[in-house]
Amino acid sequence: MNEMKRVKPLSWWGWLGACVLFAGCTKSYTTTPMVAPPVGRPPCPNCHTPAPVQPVPPNSSMIPAAPPAAGMNGAPPTNVPRTGPSLTESRAAPPSQARLGQPDSKDVQTAQAVSPPAPLEFPTDIPRFAVVQEKVATGQEPFADGFAWLAKQGYRTVLYLHSPDQPEEGQLRTLAEKHGLAYRSMAVDPYRLDRAKVNEFSQWLSDASQQPIFIFDKKGQVAGSLWYLHFRLHEGMEDKLAVERAVRLGLSRPEEGDQEAEALWRALRSVVDS
Repeated sequence: MNEMKRVKPLSWWGWLGACVLFAGCTKSYTTTPMVAPPVGRPPCPNCHTPAPVQPVPPNSSMIPAAPPAAGMNGAPPTNVPRTGPSLTESRAAPPSQARLGQPDSKDVQTAQAVSPPAPLEFPTDIPRFAVVQEKVATGQEPFADGFAWLAKQGYRTVLYLHSPDQPEEGQLRTLAEKHGLAYRSMAVDPYRLDRAKVNEFSQWLSDASQQPIFIFDKKGQVAGSLWYLHFRLHEGMEDKLAVERAVRLGLSRPEEGDQEAEALWRALRSVVDS
């Protein structure tokens, strides 16, 4: 029987070289992690270990951004700007709001109903000026610039109401005709009115050839008396409402203790009852 060949143990120098060789192999592939070796790189020439293939990280543009952390109760954080409505808001929005500058017709009608009409232009040179009905206004005697304002607003006629003992003033006619206004006058005694006088007054209100017309007197008592009787006899207005409207147009209230006002109201109501 052949004697087995004895294996000579490694010397100290042999162990040192093996350690250096092993350290060199691992160093060449572990010092640069996450970097794939070039294609076709040969294995380690010392130990013939295949080169490890490390995964290459994808392009940063392909990595989705992490969603922002939610705030309290699931609300979005305050430091993250919103770029548009949420899905719930988009579904809940009416179709009319999808296009800018195209409001809904119902919104337009509501805005027109709520919006107040444009304020009327009232003169500062005509005391107690008031529009009673379409194309008919009343007030007290205008100042000089008041006639110019009436002509500028398109009025055609002015009707001056005065008591019989008060002479007609030629200056009023001159001012009216200077601005192209037709001047008319009517003598009225408010304490001795009758239905015929009220009918004459109402004809001025319904004459389209004289409109727009402005009716005035000195202090409002004469015109207010005729307005009260016109409201009661020609418009069928109840007494309380007719009194309130006539007072706003210059007639004195029937206050107790004022003998002159009480006498005037007795005369006016006697015409209504006649």
